Amino acid sequence: MDIISQRRIGNMSSIGKNPDNARRPVFLVGCHRSGTTLARYLFDAHPNLACPPESKFIAGLKAFFDYPQSRPALFSLGYGEDDILRESRKMIERFLGGYARRQGKPRWIDKTPNHFRLLPFIDAIFAGQVLYLFIVRHPLDCIASLYSIHGTRREHRDPDIRRNVRRHGKDYDSWAYYWNDVNGRIRDFSLTCPQRCHWFRYEDLVHRPTPTLRRALGFIGESLPPNLIRTAFTMPHTEGYEDPCIRETDGVKSNRIGTWRDWPQNRVAAVWPLVEQTAAAFGYTLSTNC
Repeated sequence: MDIISQRRIGNMSSIGKNPDNARRPVFLVGCHRSGTTLARYLFDAHPNLACPPESKFIAGLKAFFDYPQSRPALFSLGYGEDDILRESRKMIERFLGGYARRQGKPRWIDKTPNHFRLLPFIDAIFAGQVLYLFIVRHPLDCIASLYSIHGTRREHRDPDIRRNVRRHGKDYDSWAYYWNDVNGRIRDFSLTCPQRCHWFRYEDLVHRPTPTLRRALGFIGESLPPNLIRTAFTMPHTEGYEDPCIRETDGVKSNRIGTWRDWPQNRVAAVWPLVEQTAAAFGYTLSTNC
């Protein structure tokens, strides 16, 4: 049994009770169509937390690091690896911290699904001081949602979605590969620093939002204020890269759970084996109700 199964999704580790966590940077990551935007709205409603739309720009920093001559050139100017990482951290904190200050809040949470590829890079930049909030959704519901959004589109702006389409196509099995890749990478990373990672399931967020939010906020050193859920859907939020449907949502809804049960049996039989092993680590089965 792996560590995710042992802890059960959403259980807090001892680091979640540490008041020092209230000063750590926080990254919220999950597969596209896993409820990251819903979670973002809820965290953004907290009086201490600014959770903007997807920032995206850290992928550009990674491209800079990967460019074959960028770091050697800086080394020749007298800068070391630690200097480059430190300056990269300053840039991230300047952008996200500046956003938080403009919102009148002391802390930020970055929510960008694409960061599933960048977790070790982010951790290196922040010298292992980051707290991570990871959200996961039943694979078949997530796949159904991915297909409904991207299965018939001719163009895909998001680079990770576009990469998956080029590699696997746009049918249901292609999104199964994507769900596996994203959650497998996040899971593998979380095993390297479990004390700084808090997992929660989309199903728990929509069925039991109050205790789910209380645990997640407690992990990052914050308390759950009264009326946070109501505030999340009455306050203005900055628009940007995110699921635009959230702007038409007036509360936490659970009506998108189990949509895959309308699939024909042959589709379930074809897709489930592709995700079954990874799904088991999060407690998901074909009989999972929530």
